[in-house]
Parts: sequence; structure tokens; C-alpha cells
Amino acid sequence: MKYLVGDIGGTNTRLALADPSGVNSRTQRHYQNDLFGTFDEVLEQFRDDAGATGIDAACLAIAGPVGAAAARLTNRDWTFDAARIGKALKTDSVVFINDLAALSYALSELNPTRLYGPKSTPDEVQSLIVGMGTGFNVSLSKRTSESSTVAFEAELGHAALPSPIANMLADHLGCSISNTPRVEDWMCGSGLERIYQLMSGESLPSREIMQRFEVNSDQNATQSVEVFAQVLGKLGRQMVYQYMPRAGLFFAGSVARSVLKSDGFVHFERAFSSGDLGVVDVAKISVSLIEEDAAALQGCVQVLLDVTQTTQPG
Repeated sequence: MKYLVGDIGGTNTRLALADPSGVNSRTQRHYQNDLFGTFDEVLEQFRDDAGATGIDAACLAIAGPVGAAAARLTNRDWTFDAARIGKALKTDSVVFINDLAALSYALSELNPTRLYGPKSTPDEVQSLIVGMGTGFNVSLSKRTSESSTVAFEAELGHAALPSPIANMLADHLGCSISNTPRVEDWMCGSGLERIYQLMSGESLPSREIMQRFEVNSDQNATQSVEVFAQVLGKLGRQMVYQYMPRAGLFFAGSVARSVLKSDGFVHFERAFSSGDLGVVDVAKISVSLIEEDAAALQGCVQVLLDVTQTTQPG
């Protein structure tokens, strides 16, 4: 079997060929979405670059709401049609999944970096993936007694920040945030940029803010990253109670890597671990970082393997 797998975010698209043994890393290609008008153009470019012919099935992990036959990106005006993509690839088997759900399916094959808390035990089966990059979202997953994974899709980035966290953020910024109430308004790259702009009166890309933070060259950058990390820690604590991820919280995405691998982590940890003891002892919940760039592609392979097994006769 020859697969095409893809991870399509608001900013970048990653495509590769694969088979039941995994992703063929030599065929992996990375594209900047700004250089293309539609995903169909990206797919055509990949077919030329990688010689993508004879595809038996395709699975695309998309950063947005997905259906059985159609999907769209949340942070870019791109739509996806299974019939149209299948026609281009000459296959009847095209599967769409949410990009965070793809990470859930890949989790058993990954080696995340543990940042906080004890290693989970085999009897803990419920995990939460938290993605922070161009946007913000989560995927709750549960490992079944047959060692398969059930992953749930969500769009938490478009929900409102819990009021205690919103109030804390407003206090730090010294202004109301009622016009930008969503989680994704603050907990992603543009959110860090918004915090910096409100603190400094200047606009900088999130990458530059992090660079200034790391070399301690800009007090506003330092304060912005510290506030961002503190808010993320408080939100992470709330998500523990919401989703009960006893097998751990797993962060992914460029912004998650930048903040949690920096000195900002101490502010995340302090906020995450402080508070009254609730129904879950947060100190027993591990926090890890997924650093593999192609992790979602491996999740797509697992989904196609599951689809193949369920459609086989007998």
C-alpha cells in the first residue's frame, strides 16, 4: 500500500509518502502556504516534487473543523474536498482528520520530552494534546483495552478564556480584553504579539519577541513572555480539571516549543502547580513537549492502517 499523508496548518503544509511501516522521510516536503492560492496547488507541487503516483489512500491532518468529505482551515481561506483530491490522486480513499487528533493517534509512536511531573503509569490511559502555533486547539484521547486510540476533535481556541484567567490577563495588561475574549486571541503566536504590543506600544513578530527574551535585551519582551507563560500555566491547570488527562498533558507546535523550552517555563510551572488541591492532584500530571516536526504525519499513517483493517473483508 502506498499512502500520501499531510499536515496542513494555517502557515505551513507538510506532505510525504508513506506505507504501513511508516512515513518515508526522504519524500517529505515542507511548503509555505503564503506561496500558494489553494491546497490543490500545493498538492500539485508535491506530486511533481516527490513523484507521487500510484497512491492507494490519503490522509490529511487539517488545522480546522473536518467532516467526512469536506474540511476547511480555521486561519486561512482554504477548503478541502475529498472527491476533488481523490480525483487528483486517482484514489477513492481520502480521509480528513483534525491536526491535533492526528497527534493523538501518533502519541504511542512518539518520544516526547517530559518537562514536569512523574512519568505516567501504563494504567493511565487518557491524554490531552495541546497545540500552539498559528492557532490554539486541543485533542483528548483515550487508549482502549485493545491498545487502540480513540481521539476526540475540538475547537477550544474559539472558546472564551475562563473568567479568572481573563481577569488575571487584564490586570497584567492594565486594560479590558472583552473585545478579544477567545483562548486563541492570546494563546498562540499572534497572542504573544498582542501582549507585547499592549505592553510596549510596538509591533513585533513572535519570533523576534522570543529572541529578545532569550538574550534579555528588551524588558517588554521579558514581561510579555512571562505573562504569556503564566496565563498558559493557569489555563493548563484548568484543562486538567476539564479533561482529566492522567496520562499527561502533551504540548506541540512552534509557540509551545519556543516558550516551554525557554526560561519562561518557570513561570508556566509556577502557575500550573499553584492553587487549591482539587479533584485531581496536578502535581501527579506530567507535562511533556512533542518536538517531532512530522508527528502528525505518523498519526495519519495510523489512521489509514485503522481504516484498512476495518474495511478488510472477514
